[in-house]
Amino acid sequence: MVSKYPRAPGAAPPVDLGGGEWLYTAMSEERVLANCPDVHDCTVVSLEADGRVVTDVLLALHADADPDADRTPAVRAALTDAAAATLRRVVAVSEEELIIGPTGKVRKFLMRQRHLAEMAAL
Repeated sequence: MVSKYPRAPGAAPPVDLGGGEWLYTAMSEERVLANCPDVHDCTVVSLEADGRVVTDVLLALHADADPDADRTPAVRAALTDAAAATLRRVVAVSEEELIIGPTGKVRKFLMRQRHLAEMAAL
């Protein structure tokens, strides 16, 4: 099914969750950042696993944030109900794991591709 909403060039396409519900990764990332003050960057990766959509959220934390804190409840609360129902895991990633482009921005597309490849290898 094709979304009726336009997207910005280069943005990840929306993910059809069924029942007229969609997951918009960029919007979801912004919602997580607004709800989790100790997170400075977020990448939402959705994929199909065992016939259903699952979502992993990769978090880059501020230097003073506790890397062992469970942020799953805060991330789930930030997502729409439909997107939250797909949440499989929330992972804190190190600064070294971020893919940074020449302008200093995190390369979301490449982060998603790498995560998808890692998940396929499991």
